[in-house]
Amino acid sequence: MGGGHNTQRMFIKELVKELVVPQIHRRREESPGLSKNILEAMGRCGVPTSLSAVTSEIQEQSCQNKRRKRCYYCRAARDRKVNTYCCECSKPVCREHSHIIVICYQCMR
Repeated sequence: MGGGHNTQRMFIKELVKELVVPQIHRRREESPGLSKNILEAMGRCGVPTSLSAVTSEIQEQSCQNKRRKRCYYCRAARDRKVNTYCCECSKPVCREHSHIIVICYQCMR
């Protein structure tokens, strides 16, 4: 009785994996600016993601986002134009609504 239940559970896990993995691959290809948490979850599901790919995507995004935009969090009356974007969600943010991340040279390697 226990062996049949285990076989059924394994079948369901494999079925779910076969149905979900193609969707995850499609989302990975269609959405270049996914957050690190989502990419880590994709990796746990068997979709290959590397940290170097993530960092290159962030660098590509920062190069593409050179247009000045209004801060996502400021009121429209402030009309605060910025060149900085959030690394996680890619929304434009001003200094008031962001934090500077300091990383030493050794950690960047």
